[in-house]
Amino acid sequence: MSAPATAPASAKQSTMVPFAPGDILLGATDLNNPADDHAGDGRIFQFDKNFHLKGVLYTTGTTHLVKGLTFGPDGLLWAFDSAEHAVIFVDPKTGKQVDPKHKFPAKPWSSAFFDKAGNTYIHEHLNGTPDMVPEKYRGMTRLVPGSNRVGDGKVYKYSPDDKLLDTYDTETSTSFAGYLGVTSCVLHRSEEHTSELQS
Repeated sequence: MSAPATAPASAKQSTMVPFAPGDILLGATDLNNPADDHAGDGRIFQFDKNFHLKGVLYTTGTTHLVKGLTFGPDGLLWAFDSAEHAVIFVDPKTGKQVDPKHKFPAKPWSSAFFDKAGNTYIHEHLNGTPDMVPEKYRGMTRLVPGSNRVGDGKVYKYSPDDKLLDTYDTETSTSFAGYLGVTSCVLHRSEEHTSELQS
């Protein structure tokens, strides 16, 4: 049985509108690529505070799971596609995806948080070498440029003008998948330590 034909994301209508107080935003990639069960049209749903659907944004520059939604100190909504090494930005004033406002190296980013000084702590979703990746995903998993690794599972601290300030090692297990790093991370309100999570 063949998979149903689906329109490419570029042919789908984005209906996201300017954000309002109480809006709920949810990354929900349409997994419509029969060759890869983690791939498909990236999208972000927008609901009002009563969970009524207001719109959807079909993301560009993504091919896999759109995740890690968070608001940056620049006021933009940030989201991540670790397979594409992509950080995408959405303008709350228009509900539209905008050109990258920050430049980070190509790594499998999963999420970010920000301290009171406006520094960015951005996290690597993957950790390991290609042989640690399950065979069915190997051909679809990128190497970090200039390395023989899919990622290092670290947390990186960048200044507001995108200068690398520090790198933090994390304790990650091989996980059930064999190659996951930091899938999400939070900063304690004291800004003295973080909690890294692996799903």
